Amino acid sequence: MQVARPEFGSSQLQQEKRRLLAIDDDQQIAEILSIAGTKFGFDAKVVTDPEAFKDLYQTFRPDVIIVDVVMPEVDGIELLRYLADSGCEVPVLVISGFNPHYMHSMEQLGGNWGLPVVSSMKKPFRMDALKSYLDQIPYKTEN
Repeated sequence: MQVARPEFGSSQLQQEKRRLLAIDDDQQIAEILSIAGTKFGFDAKVVTDPEAFKDLYQTFRPDVIIVDVVMPEVDGIELLRYLADSGCEVPVLVISGFNPHYMHSMEQLGGNWGLPVVSSMKKPFRMDALKSYLDQIPYKTEN
């Protein structure tokens, strides 16, 4: 007995690739996030520049965002504020290699500003921990 499988482009529901947007001023961390995001099934866009991050946020429509806390030009708090002011409705993961209190403060600020599911992860992070976090991001479906 053969099972009918929907063809690509059929009217049945299809999963759309999830989108990850990340910013980290450290080029090596940015590269790791890009590779990991792609490996874990995301269309990953990772930047080191805050203006590029803002532009991509507006056009890319991410399903999850990763923000470094301490950066030279614009810090993670300013980017969280930008996301809140822009009506961001996707989960935000805050990462930092500095004092864990920074991350917890950012989680609280994000929640106070109405950002959904703000979590934190200390750098260097383990790939399995990042994968575990990203696995929680739901797939979009389209008709």
